[in-house]
Amino acid sequence: MGWRGDDANGGANGGAGGGAGGEGGGGRPGNGPEDDPFKGTREEMDKVIRNLDMLEWVILFLATGLALGGGALVAWILSVGTRLPFRLTWAVLSVLLLVIPAFVVFGREARERGRERRSLRSRDDTT
Repeated sequence: MGWRGDDANGGANGGAGGGAGGEGGGGRPGNGPEDDPFKGTREEMDKVIRNLDMLEWVILFLATGLALGGGALVAWILSVGTRLPFRLTWAVLSVLLLVIPAFVVFGREARERGRERRSLRSRDDTT
């Protein structure tokens, strides 16, 4: 995982190749991986991150299923009352039901990241 990259690569938290203090000791004797006071916390964080990853996939599949189902329902309604072909209408509507909300979410995230960068930049400028 990305947040543990420093430990695994001998970074600031004393991973493998950790320096002068012994095997992975981060420069301090007797502070190897077996003496890590945060081992339980890291294991719990790994478990929570795995669960959240699984939840993201479940939400993605449910959203896709709802978009396909909603697109099929609207396409069926439109094809009964008009001469629109069901399959083409279903495909177009399903894509629209997936793409439009995705653009809204990505746009919101991009604006939020931009605000965070500007606030960090202004904070750095004042110090």
